[in-house]
Amino acid sequence: MRALSASLIAVCFLFTANGATSAPLPDLDISFTWKQIPNTFKVDFTIHVKNVGSAPAEASGTAFGIIDVLLFSDEANQPTGDEAYKGDMEQALPPEVALAPGASAPVINYSYDYEVPGSYHAWAIIDSISFYPGMLDFALVENSKANNIFDAVIVLEAETPDLADLVLQGVTPVVQSDSVSFNVSTKNIGKNNATGNKIFVDVMIDPPGNTCPPTAWSQKPVTTFGDVFEDWATGLKVNATHSVTAGPIKLAPGSHTACAAIDIQNLIPESNESNNHFPLVSFDVDLPPEQLKADLKATYISAEVQGDKVIFTGEIKNVGTAQAPPFKAEFYYHALSPPVTGEAPNADVNVEGLAPGASTPVIYEWQPAANGSYIPWLCADLQNDSVVEKLTDNNCVEGLPYEVALAGDLPDIKISKLSWLPIGADLEYSITVANIGSKIAKDVYVDVFFDEASNPDCFTVSPTSPQGFT
Repeated sequence: MRALSASLIAVCFLFTANGATSAPLPDLDISFTWKQIPNTFKVDFTIHVKNVGSAPAEASGTAFGIIDVLLFSDEANQPTGDEAYKGDMEQALPPEVALAPGASAPVINYSYDYEVPGSYHAWAIIDSISFYPGMLDFALVENSKANNIFDAVIVLEAETPDLADLVLQGVTPVVQSDSVSFNVSTKNIGKNNATGNKIFVDVMIDPPGNTCPPTAWSQKPVTTFGDVFEDWATGLKVNATHSVTAGPIKLAPGSHTACAAIDIQNLIPESNESNNHFPLVSFDVDLPPEQLKADLKATYISAEVQGDKVIFTGEIKNVGTAQAPPFKAEFYYHALSPPVTGEAPNADVNVEGLAPGASTPVIYEWQPAANGSYIPWLCADLQNDSVVEKLTDNNCVEGLPYEVALAGDLPDIKISKLSWLPIGADLEYSITVANIGSKIAKDVYVDVFFDEASNPDCFTVSPTSPQGFT
């Protein structure tokens, strides 16, 4: 009997232990369904809560006596922590309701307006305190918390009415000499024929900021139209294409851009009015061949005298529209009037051609230079006529006069005497200047500086000292 009793006791303990680990618990499961309200971006949510556990779920089983339900309309990640309390909707289950095993709570209906089409991530949570770190002990004790949250992706698409939809499929600039026209192809990708009004194609040349569409076309009603345009009145059937040529228009030589659009006034009802523009296109306009010529311009010349050497520095620029072949830069040491064809230069240097808009420095040294006063000139291709030019009256430029006086044959001026005389509260200075050189000194100026003791080139006199020079 004692052995049997021991066995029974052991069985009883095992039963008690197993009973403790498998005590019946509630298990709340949450989910929702959604439906887009026609012709809007509003969504109706229907939230379902069911006890899939084996014991009743009661609010009294939580530390705060509440079981809440929250809906989040759009969260990229699962709400946790403080975010778990910030749903777009929050509603508590009736505290007096105890959900029996297998029972469902009354459905919760909620509407949310997303306002614009797009993809959104919605979440529903029950017993939100479970998702706050460190607060799980205050939540409802359940078999599992994994089904206390539910999520779904809400995709809202814009409903397209049965209208036409005009798009530009191609814009091709056709450049002929100094004019350009545009071949434009349009297609109706909508669900209905484009009818009722003329269909216009507009092309704006060099739109402000090279922005397409320009601001003037984004603001309605449109009052600024294309530089060239074309229209047709036959409409456009579904999936049909139509091509027109807008232009021609004369343009200045250079690089240009163009922005093209279809129906910028929105005269044709369309399901999508935002796709009426074609991306910016670029093109170049050149001058006619007969107008392509170089134009050499001598822009300046200067003469720097260094003893018996004169350094001439100048510049020549091609202000024309064509490449200039090799030519000569011609230096004239002295001329009272512009040099002419047949008047040989004193010197020349070779220039290896110039592209349109390009310039080049030219330098020549004259040594030994003869004494005298001169006016220099620089000319471009004046004598050789190697370059066919648009203009020739800008081939030469005059420089500032210069003077050559060799070493040992120069003026040499000095201040030989400086005196002063007090006159009342003033001082009267007397200055004697002498030329001890071998050449006449022209236009001599004397400068008087006060308080210039640090300048070794100046005499210094004290107005209170009768000795004169100090």
